[in-house]
Amino acid sequence: MIGKFLALELGGGTIIVANPSSASGWETFRLWRINETSFRMHVFNKQFLGLDSTGIKLVAIATDYKTSGVFEIIRKSDHPSLVRIKAPNGPFLQAKTQDLVTAASKGDGQWRDDDPSVFEMTIGKRMQGEYQVTHGYGPSKAPQIMNVCFFFVSYFFSFFY
Repeated sequence: MIGKFLALELGGGTIIVANPSSASGWETFRLWRINETSFRMHVFNKQFLGLDSTGIKLVAIATDYKTSGVFEIIRKSDHPSLVRIKAPNGPFLQAKTQDLVTAASKGDGQWRDDDPSVFEMTIGKRMQGEYQVTHGYGPSKAPQIMNVCFFFVSYFFSFFY
């Protein structure tokens, strides 16, 4: 599905498709960081991504993050906007057809356009804040990052003195 966006069918409450040619609200996914590579995906209409009862189809039906899935985003090392998304049950997501995104790929193919498990991820805006940094990077890396952030924060506030 080259050049197509993942989207909420009917704006949510059902399956995810790969057929829009342009992005709008239904093609926007907000990532809620669990750790460096794991995320919950919050979508339009206050819903979260997960898998249907068969564990195959990607759907947006959960309204409580606790019942949604945790997805792992694996980036290609030399091209970080290319990603594979590992579903909560282990397989990788794939755009099988324009009307069906499933968790059924081994994710072991080449990082090419013809591999339905390879997606291009565009980050529209980044969340910032202490919670996001400390929660996402964990107890070993967060102190180092917070020290760097503290420098910028102190520098910023020095203008107010």
